[in-house]
Order: sequence, then structure tokens, then C-alpha cells
Amino acid sequence: MDIVHHCTIAPFEAKIPIEDARKSVQDLKDMLQTLQAYKREHPEVDSIRITLLAYSMGAIVLKDMMESYSAQDFDRMLIDNIILSSPAVDSGSHAAWISKIDFSKRVYVTVNNHDLVLGYWRNLQALQALGSTLVPPLARNAIYVNVSDLGVGHRYFIPRMQNQSLHLCEFYKSALNGEEVALTKGVNVSRIEDEKVFWIKREKDSNGHCIRSNARDDES
Repeated sequence: MDIVHHCTIAPFEAKIPIEDARKSVQDLKDMLQTLQAYKREHPEVDSIRITLLAYSMGAIVLKDMMESYSAQDFDRMLIDNIILSSPAVDSGSHAAWISKIDFSKRVYVTVNNHDLVLGYWRNLQALQALGSTLVPPLARNAIYVNVSDLGVGHRYFIPRMQNQSLHLCEFYKSALNGEEVALTKGVNVSRIEDEKVFWIKREKDSNGHCIRSNARDDES
């Protein structure tokens, strides 16, 4: 099964091109509908894990789709993971639309309090970005992963941008492969807040094993 979806969004400029992102909402709906139709026709692929990564302004596309979403527009458990990585959307209103996601087993939201790109976004939009500041209430179905202690920037889903963080690398490797990530205090998590916000523990991948493993996966 090959379903490839390309979405190109202009980089941050003097004016954030939010309307450019919103033009991709129908593309996202079409992709999910195509996936759903294929899985219905080919139940043998149900064992294949699927992840949707919404990075930075990609979260705007998902947010706009969910705001007009009706329950069970898509099959329940259509995909395994949704990862909102460095999401450039308003934090104050996020719980309402994320809570409507019923077609994914898990929803991960990553947060970096030191994300300079989202700081720039905040200054232009006069809003707190979800990817840098959590504003309650939190979404009932979301798992929040805080990476603020790891010395990373904005594109930390990319292995070489993870500041050699072992547990951040392992998180993305598992989550991107559609797996449920075990987040355990004292193992890969330093603290847990509100039973939903998991602060990734700072530990160097001293031998680069995780990053090299991810690179091999990308090449295969």
C-alpha cells in the first residue's frame, strides 16, 4: 500500500502564512478518506501501524479539519498515532478540537518551553503556541510530552536536531512507528504533571546508537 501525501508550506516570514496552511485541509481529508477506503477493502493490512505527524504549522491543517469534524467521520482507530510536534496553534483553545479526535488510538503533543520559532509566532499572533506553552484545560485524550530540559529547538523530531537525547530519540522512533510509547518516571521521564504531562528525562545517547538506528530505518 503506497499512499503518499505532499504538503508544502512556506517558512515563517514577516507575516505567518496561515492561509497557505489552511489550503491543505481538503488534502488531509482526501488522504484520510483514501486510507480508510483502502483499509476497508483490504482488511489484511490492519496489522500495519500508521502514524500521522503534524509538525509546526501542519497542526493548523489538523486543527481546521477537526473544528468542522463530526463524530466518526472516519473509522475509529483508523490510525495508530497522531503526533502534534512543535504545534504552531493557539494553546488556549486546543483541548476542544483535540478532544474530538476519535480516529486515532493515541494523540501525542510535544512541548518545548524554549522554542524560539514559536516565541516568534507568539509575538506576531499575540497567542500562546501549544508547542511552547500549555494552557489549560488539557485535552482528555492527549498525551503531552515536554522536552524543555533537553536543549533542543523547533525541529527536534529529526534525529540530528535532538541534541543527542537518548529518550527523545527513542520516543520519536516508537511513536513514528505507530507504537504506544512507555513513559515511565525514573526511566525515560523525570517528572509527571497532572497525570498527563511527561517531562522527558535528560540523558545523552553517548554512543549514538538510537540516532544511527533511526538513520538506518530512514534508508530502508
